[in-house]
Amino acid sequence: MAGRRRRETRARYIVFRHAVRVQRLLANLEDDRRLKPGHQQLHSFVVPGLQGGKHTVDVTQDITAKSASKQLTATQEFYVDTPEFAIPEGEIHSVYPPPGHEERSEALPHVVFNTPEFPWEWRASYIEDVPDYKKNRNRVPWLAVLVFTKDELQLSPDDLQGDKSIFRNTEKLGVGAKQTSTLAVNMLVSDVSKLADTASPVKPSPAEPNSTTDIIFVKNELFSTLFAKYDDKGHEDTTATQADVRPYRFLAHKRDINTEGMAIAALTATEEDQSSYGVVFSHRTGPVTITQPTQIIAHLVSIRGVEIMPWPVAKENRYVAMSSLHSWSYTCLPPDTPRIKDLFEALGRSSAMLRSNVVLDQLNPPTDAPKAVQDRVLQRLHDGYALARYRIQTGEQTGCFIRGPFIPVKIPSEITRPWHSLSTSGSDLQILDQQLGLMDITYSAAWQIGRTLAISDADLVSRIGQVRKQIYDRGMHYYQLAALKAHGTRSKSELIAQLPSLVAALHNLHKTAQLSTSDVQARSRRWLRHSVDPVDLSYSGRETQAVRVTANDEDTLPQFLLKAAKEIASAIDPEKPDQPSDVPYNEFNTPYSPDWMALLKFVLDKQVLENIPFHYLIPDISALPLESMRFFRIDWRWMDALLDGALSLSNYIDQDHDKVRDAIFGALKWYHETGVAEHGGEVPPVPVYGCLIRSNLIVKFPDMKVEVLPAQLPDKPPVLMRHKIVTPDTMLCLFSKEPSEPDFTGLALTQPPHQQTFVGGSDLKKNKIEMRYKKAYTADEGSDDVTVPIAIKEWSPSDPKSKESVYLWDVTPASSPTIEARRLLMESLASDYLKTVQEKMDKKYFDDDTATSALMAAQMGSVAWRLKLKLSQTNAQEELEIDPDVSPSDAPLPEWAHRRRRHPLPSHAIQKLPQFYATRPVFYYQVSSTETPSSNTIVATDIEQDLIFRINLEPYTAGDYKLQELKIKVPFGTPQQFPRVLMATYKGSGAEMTSNIRFNVIIDLETTDEKLTGMILRMVPRSRRGFVPVTSCSEISFILSGVVVSQVTQKTWVDLEIKEHYANQGEWNPKNKPDSIVLVPPLAAERAMNLKRIFSAESS
Repeated sequence: MAGRRRRETRARYIVFRHAVRVQRLLANLEDDRRLKPGHQQLHSFVVPGLQGGKHTVDVTQDITAKSASKQLTATQEFYVDTPEFAIPEGEIHSVYPPPGHEERSEALPHVVFNTPEFPWEWRASYIEDVPDYKKNRNRVPWLAVLVFTKDELQLSPDDLQGDKSIFRNTEKLGVGAKQTSTLAVNMLVSDVSKLADTASPVKPSPAEPNSTTDIIFVKNELFSTLFAKYDDKGHEDTTATQADVRPYRFLAHKRDINTEGMAIAALTATEEDQSSYGVVFSHRTGPVTITQPTQIIAHLVSIRGVEIMPWPVAKENRYVAMSSLHSWSYTCLPPDTPRIKDLFEALGRSSAMLRSNVVLDQLNPPTDAPKAVQDRVLQRLHDGYALARYRIQTGEQTGCFIRGPFIPVKIPSEITRPWHSLSTSGSDLQILDQQLGLMDITYSAAWQIGRTLAISDADLVSRIGQVRKQIYDRGMHYYQLAALKAHGTRSKSELIAQLPSLVAALHNLHKTAQLSTSDVQARSRRWLRHSVDPVDLSYSGRETQAVRVTANDEDTLPQFLLKAAKEIASAIDPEKPDQPSDVPYNEFNTPYSPDWMALLKFVLDKQVLENIPFHYLIPDISALPLESMRFFRIDWRWMDALLDGALSLSNYIDQDHDKVRDAIFGALKWYHETGVAEHGGEVPPVPVYGCLIRSNLIVKFPDMKVEVLPAQLPDKPPVLMRHKIVTPDTMLCLFSKEPSEPDFTGLALTQPPHQQTFVGGSDLKKNKIEMRYKKAYTADEGSDDVTVPIAIKEWSPSDPKSKESVYLWDVTPASSPTIEARRLLMESLASDYLKTVQEKMDKKYFDDDTATSALMAAQMGSVAWRLKLKLSQTNAQEELEIDPDVSPSDAPLPEWAHRRRRHPLPSHAIQKLPQFYATRPVFYYQVSSTETPSSNTIVATDIEQDLIFRINLEPYTAGDYKLQELKIKVPFGTPQQFPRVLMATYKGSGAEMTSNIRFNVIIDLETTDEKLTGMILRMVPRSRRGFVPVTSCSEISFILSGVVVSQVTQKTWVDLEIKEHYANQGEWNPKNKPDSIVLVPPLAAERAMNLKRIFSAESS
């Protein structure tokens, strides 16, 4: 899509984008081709100018002269080298389902590419004598998304290692291979042809003969099912002589969207909010017969070369090796589990103001605490405060109240700016709650945060110093002129202006009467001059301390500094570019001072909370539970304290009252109160309201579209000012006004079009598949209702063989067990859908004779859910915060035995969502020796070693889970047995935790027929509660002492069995496969070490 991309990403890009839109609107430069918000455009394909591979250029030149003519020809071959075995970094925009998440079985995983033409960079099919190719309507992509269960890809130990290994003929993997967590094997492309019992379409690249790629091994029968040719009845064409890749042309398309309201896509869109992506989705669903969550592995594979493979694949080839360019895993849920719609509904019902989710009877207050004290604590928590640990200056620890800039209550109207004097340390911003005896450090902490953020930016510190110096020099110059004038001193300009009258007076000097006076004393008085006290013009001199230096009330030093600050903060004068104007610099004009430009950018970025650590914004994360939406006001006092701390730097003059800082705040106020033409004459917007959304929906759809209701007029200032993903599952939105009629009455959350999911059908089970055929349009739909399906069809595996089929449940090859195909028959489905649309739709809406990938993408796309929230000034929003210095009123407050409700009860019971919608904890496991703690390779010596069992939690996955026990099973045995074992026996001194002392490690020995067969390392909580919240388990490593590992004679991989037991959830396997332990014999380790020393010596 044509258009200029944004050259930089600013925190306030929404404001700048709005200003550009207003200017284009006023200049009548709107592009009619621009997609409107909420619209998307699908293209069946987009082929790059030159696809990858070998090309030939033929040049012919006709030369004509008077005597003769000649034709010259030349031929040149060249090779277009585009990525073939690996995806370039940053090319993949997103995948669905996200890694580690859950989705129903009918979901079709997809990959979104930042480069729209990437799926067609290589040619995958050479069949040209077909109608849609001749009409230039479809092209086969070289990429496909295939999904597998674990047992469909996992190789046996004999296939990986040993004499029967399929890698036995390769150079580097002959001693054994290892599959990754997604069951691929990384190997040289040139070694693929050497694999035993394996066929493959993968061929080495002439440009990169030593390239590597991830290879997956698909069983011969399954591969044949995926690439066999089927008729419209679902019967395989057994006479076919080549694999059928043409159905994959329906599984890739280009998508153009409008990115307005999106957090990530908008950052790289054009200035008109347009962006384009390439999309590839799968035609294979998850298992339909499962009753429990099952791990599914998705691979983005290359199908280049599949069409020209020998077909059918020879039976002696047990596997077909395919190149995987990207892979991830997710959990497939049984068919009857809730849908995304349920998540949206639950999120809408959870909306409330942002405050700690406190159940009062859980606080267990002291029985002797006065009721007034209890009520005071309750009110403080209700105002959004949290209790925190606080160390005072003398070193003692105590409690304190703290709150971020997000508050659930309204600031009393009698509190106005400036609400406090400027601070030099921040400690004077602490407020003592006299009734509770606890300090409120909210604004003191904000002051320190601002100062710390400014200090961390060396360039900003320099800019602040320059601005201070410019204001001080200019302001003192104006003040000194006024002070001298009050004492009769004339300025240079005044003196020059009076020179003509002085000359005239000299000409008339002989006419003065004083020269002819009879007073004998006149001549002596002529030279008499009274002494004049010197004028102190310094910053702290007596003249600057006076209330005024003249009769004018505005002629005080602070006023002169403010005048200087406004000049420094102004734009240049168009008539005199070296002079300031009377208009402030507003980021759309040219600044008079470049240093002020940098300072203003810092201030405005901090007003939209850019680069402020999230834990400072919400000190108590319990106020934002999972699957919730919380609204808040922004405390402008907190923001003022933060800016006060930042602008306190470079103050080398006045430690009592920083008049220059006062002037800077005055210039900032001038900026905020002056209208900006680029904003339609409105003052610059400042965020005053906002919301936080914490949900798995944000992880699934990071570009969740946020819209302000009703839709804004183009010439009005933007209400949505900031839209950012602050943590993987949390979105922050900031608004320039509070909810009110008529400009801001609600919000809408919509699935983004380029992250719209695809489904195999509206309902998919082991005995049927249902599809709702959508309306399709080749013209404007006008007033036609697009939500009504044109047909609802069902198919079943028990249907007669004569009936058309669009889904293949399973296949039973000759002399082989039944294989789960779980694939859509895209040729049959596309033909049936096109035929139905042609029959049911009026030709004025749809007139086409070819099924394209764009048509099928519109049909296969799932419903895009949209959550609309109506916002109003509720009672909770109108509550005023209490004054910490004033005792509370005698009005009754809720008793401690009751729970305060945040919002009205719904009209119907709300069912709690199943636990699998919460992000499951993800632990990473690695075992290493203390000799080589950074590697999972252990030298198999006969000397006792201490082994480190490293267990780390992936950030943001803790959720509300409670870990009751973690078990690691370590079997004993000989080095030759399968599966491989870590040790023959254990006689060491035991295990101990490295840092997290919330657990004990208990060793249970296992015996069979009175023979020691293994041990179980059990990590159990020390707590009497019997569990530890996973939020406290970021690191739970331990050391097992005195281990003699198996005395292996070759490189060996050992896997341990691990079980995680959670309260109310039962026992689970780890979500990610633990890293294998690599045992190497001492001789091999010594040889590797010697080689390393040799290479080090040569390089030095």
